[in-house]
Amino acid sequence: MKTLTLLWLFLAFYSAVLAQVPWLHVDGNRIKDSIGNNITLRGVSILAPEHNNECTTCNTKSISEMLEWQADAGRGWQSRVVRLQVTCAKVSDPAQSFADIIDPYVQQAIAKGLYVIVDLHFVSNYGSGGIPQVLVMNFWKYVAPKYANTPNVLFEVYNEPINPDVWATWKSYIQPVIDTIRAVAPKNIILVGGPQWSTRVNSALANPMTGANLVYVYHIYPNQGAATTANLNTKFGTAAQTIPVMVTEFGWNDNSSYSDAVTHGTTTAWGTPFRTYMDAHPELGWIGYIFDNFWKPQYFDWSWNLMNGENQGQFMQQWFIDAQNSGQPQSGSLRAYGVSPTAINLALPPDSVGELKRATISGGPYTIIDTVLTTNYSDTGLTANTTYYYVYGNSGEVSATTDPVGFAPDLPMYLTSEAGNQVVQLNWWKTAVGATSYNVYRATAATGPYTLIASGITGTTYTDANVTNDVTYYYRVSSVATVESALGHVVEDMPSANIVFVDNTGAVATGTWNSSTSLPGYYSTNYMVDMNTGATGGKSMRYSPDLAVAGTYDVYMRWSSGTNRASNTPVDVNYSGGSSSYIINQQIDNGVWKYLGTYDFAAGTTGNVLIRNDSANGYVIADAVKFVLHPEEIPASFMKRIANNSLVIYPNPATNTIQFSGVDVNGKYITVYDLKGVRKMSVVGQQQTLDISALQPGMYFVVIHGAKTVTGSFIRN
Repeated sequence: MKTLTLLWLFLAFYSAVLAQVPWLHVDGNRIKDSIGNNITLRGVSILAPEHNNECTTCNTKSISEMLEWQADAGRGWQSRVVRLQVTCAKVSDPAQSFADIIDPYVQQAIAKGLYVIVDLHFVSNYGSGGIPQVLVMNFWKYVAPKYANTPNVLFEVYNEPINPDVWATWKSYIQPVIDTIRAVAPKNIILVGGPQWSTRVNSALANPMTGANLVYVYHIYPNQGAATTANLNTKFGTAAQTIPVMVTEFGWNDNSSYSDAVTHGTTTAWGTPFRTYMDAHPELGWIGYIFDNFWKPQYFDWSWNLMNGENQGQFMQQWFIDAQNSGQPQSGSLRAYGVSPTAINLALPPDSVGELKRATISGGPYTIIDTVLTTNYSDTGLTANTTYYYVYGNSGEVSATTDPVGFAPDLPMYLTSEAGNQVVQLNWWKTAVGATSYNVYRATAATGPYTLIASGITGTTYTDANVTNDVTYYYRVSSVATVESALGHVVEDMPSANIVFVDNTGAVATGTWNSSTSLPGYYSTNYMVDMNTGATGGKSMRYSPDLAVAGTYDVYMRWSSGTNRASNTPVDVNYSGGSSSYIINQQIDNGVWKYLGTYDFAAGTTGNVLIRNDSANGYVIADAVKFVLHPEEIPASFMKRIANNSLVIYPNPATNTIQFSGVDVNGKYITVYDLKGVRKMSVVGQQQTLDISALQPGMYFVVIHGAKTVTGSFIRN
């Protein structure tokens, strides 16, 4: 058996302590390092991890490999900043995003001595008819405090808002988000875009946001016109003489397979004059788009060959080489970072001279490897998984270890669990890029320790049958290749003899339904789709449980939501003595068990849930239905705990929704009981809001299961 909790905590601590880079701050229109030097941040964007398994024409690489490449001088790259794009296309839970697609890669970048921009990569209208402010706010409420003491991390608060194209409206939307970040993370630089795909820095000049350490963002591609001094001054250059500006997206390609109407351009006509302008304006930092072979305009072709000629890849690589010692952050001591199996990057103290020496034993003997007069040095041609020791001039000794051979695969995403009678089933979405197998870890407390219970799993599901009913278990899954990934987010579940699932494979179909795995959030291996035939109607899926005992059951259904789903899916619950009908909005509530009601069922298979597509206004999803035999009363021990914690529920009384404060409910199981102890709802917490519109008026008790069980109560009007 293997326990990893202490190992992962040690690695995170080790990275944070030994890979510190100088804090950055804003002074006037410049970004400066901790000793007051003007700096120019230069780096690349990498692909959003959420989308790394989507390209059908590409040879894929793991995010870890992309991170290593872009900083590896042995491969010809000298980037010192990486922009991590965080999309929310498939999951909006910040805790899950943080664990699966943010922090593992941020920690890798930190260990390599890089600055990393966490970019909330919305490309959308904002506010009414677009991205709600609460979604942006909740993301940064969760993520920002995690990096408040980490100088490597910058926050790009909203990638590309589009409309309304009114700066005052945008300011009223994003200023509270900035204030929220600044309250919990006072030192990290915040990068602020603007309407029309982040092209409104002139509006920021006229009416800036309030707050310290803010830098305004501009995105530019060839569709915005020639890269002349006059045009670039008009776009952002003139504003950058007064306010801090950073170009966090730009790029071009001539090849039509790797560009589009926005990004089509040539190195000769656009790339070269753009570089000339940017080199002449060191107050403008920049992030090239994109170190990838999938999203346009990429540096590499689909087979990971660096593109050249009138395409940007080779040109950008040379630009990084030429600028590697220009405007780089400095600190008062020698620093070393392992970046690949064969390379270590060193940051040298300012104004120091002498011989750079290396040893494989602490204290030497040392070998002179160079006489260096630059701020950055890359030591290449080294041996994998080996610790090297360096001294420079009169500096003290520092060490760094080269990476092992191989790359960690992407983490498994969107882990879900379903508990049954003496069993817990785990599912995760699609194959993680680079993974050859998966490991499953389990604990009996959310904080661990986590023990390896299964390895060598080649599918995307695992059934744990070695569990005891009415005990809560916590699970995490890693991906494995030659190197094991970090552990993904935590899911918890409690097996019970009183739960019966009916998946779509056990349902009876009327009409033709197609199976799909296009979006995550489904139960087991897939879900069924009616192919948007609601106008004709006549299709249905009937879910009939085989119930061991007659009794009162809570009924739930689950689906994979999306904007093309029906918002009026008809669902019938047929129970002993009657039937109830519901209209379900399948555009929301992705991957959660939605409570339908509590009904009496006879033993056997006479009861059922019928999902229909009659008059549905979009795709109808038929996934799974759950029946839970509820307890007759709340245990006395629970009643004693009511209100004996920090949980606050408001408004109270409430009408349709309640809010939670004092406790983070994201990803935690929330159970609602009535005064008789009948369980009325059981859901996984999302955001900090719970829809209670299905409940009858009255008083209810709430139990939130986590590392510590907390309880509360509310009244529904």
